[in-house]
Amino acid sequence: MPTSTERPTGTLGLRIIARSASGLSVAGLLSSALSLPATFMAGRWLGPGDFGRAQFVILFYVYGSLVRSGVFEGAMREFIHLRGRGEEEEAIRSQNVGLSYELVVSLVPGLVMFGVALWSHDPVQRLGLLVAPVAVLASSGASFLANIYMARGEFSAVTRVTVVRALVFPAALLSGVHLLGARGAVLAPVLADLLIVVLYASRASRLHLRLSFDRTRAWTLTRVGFPLGAKAILYWAYRLVGSTSVAAALPATVLGAYAFASAPIALLVKALSPVYAVLTPALWGKMAQEPQEGWLEDAAHITVALAIVGGAATNLAQVGFAPLVAAFLPQFSESVVLFDLLVINVLLLSLDAVPALVLDSALFNRQALHLRIWIGGLAINVIANVIVLWQGLGVTAIAANDLWVQTLMVVTLHAVAARYLPGPRWRSARLRLIAVTAVTGAVTMGLHFGPQTADGLAAVVLLVAGRAIVVGEVWLPMNLALRDWIRRLYTAPPVELATPLPTRRCD
Repeated sequence: MPTSTERPTGTLGLRIIARSASGLSVAGLLSSALSLPATFMAGRWLGPGDFGRAQFVILFYVYGSLVRSGVFEGAMREFIHLRGRGEEEEAIRSQNVGLSYELVVSLVPGLVMFGVALWSHDPVQRLGLLVAPVAVLASSGASFLANIYMARGEFSAVTRVTVVRALVFPAALLSGVHLLGARGAVLAPVLADLLIVVLYASRASRLHLRLSFDRTRAWTLTRVGFPLGAKAILYWAYRLVGSTSVAAALPATVLGAYAFASAPIALLVKALSPVYAVLTPALWGKMAQEPQEGWLEDAAHITVALAIVGGAATNLAQVGFAPLVAAFLPQFSESVVLFDLLVINVLLLSLDAVPALVLDSALFNRQALHLRIWIGGLAINVIANVIVLWQGLGVTAIAANDLWVQTLMVVTLHAVAARYLPGPRWRSARLRLIAVTAVTGAVTMGLHFGPQTADGLAAVVLLVAGRAIVVGEVWLPMNLALRDWIRRLYTAPPVELATPLPTRRCD
């Protein structure tokens, strides 16, 4: 049975999700609010060249932390499912087997990078690759422990640790760059992740963690989780294919501009990610408890709400980026065009969260199909980038490839998941997703082209109008949802209105 500090899995609904994610979201926003100016300042001190050199090493760290066997992902899915059914002891066994085997797997990419360091002549790359075993293991360990806490519903523990990292990382980055230059930018995330592991481990007694190398269970979890782990690798490889293409074929200054445009988007996605972290155990747990589609209506409401938040965040971020660069970081002016393209991913990544979780759930078990979709998306993106680089079309075309391929991925995921998300509520939800996407795209285009073709006064008017449209974009779909809920309340039989309404009706 869950302790008093834990939330039971399977708690679904807009209000419950918002309340559970609120602390994590505030911590994520704090992290972004502190990390973004620190990143901008580090970029200003280093310049595009050295900033690009540091990002080259960090890109290796990211890829190293993505290497998975899938046993941990399988363990977490089984943990949530078994716990939703009340089988606590079996859930803990799966948790420990998954963590033990995956930590061993995480050592491999770091050791490979350590060996590569012996042939590197760039001092920044050499130092970064030498500390890669520690960097990758710390990053992976922090991620595993955070997932275990969140799978148990202990979001407050993750919130506190996230706040600490939000304070430590910017200080480490700025002091490191000030003292060591590009080397400091490489070492800062390593130090921050090590601190995160220590903080999580200090409170781990309640998680019942222990090393467990049960090969039979590990093999079962790997068969279930390999598509999930491989999908995570492909997802992030796909997200990073633009940066990787630039790093492989274009100068470090161009990589610096691309990475600078991508950095605030990554931080914004990170600030919104707590909602997805809360949604995973809530949705999967609810599906375990109500396999007869009792979760469908709430899932539709949550999908529309995520799209509204993602669209508003996309446009508001675009309003602020270009003026900030023009005022304080003119050497990164080439990043503005890239940002205007890449920032739409904030919306697109919010559209497919629920369909992806539905495909990966134990109820439908379609993670292998989901994996094939990501393999196709990655292949298309790589081929598109090879073509534009071969044609000499440059970095802007790479950003454009990232955008249209992500759009194709969202459409494909919704089309594939449609058979598992039937009914009029989901048909209505899909129409609203199209409306939110159209409004967000129109505002994005207006904010991009307007200031470039108008004088200063007209540009200001356009930005103000963009903000007004964002407010309308948030309000109108929410108003439609509220109208539907109010109509259901007033058309219900009197006897139902005289009794307390279920929690889901209040969401």
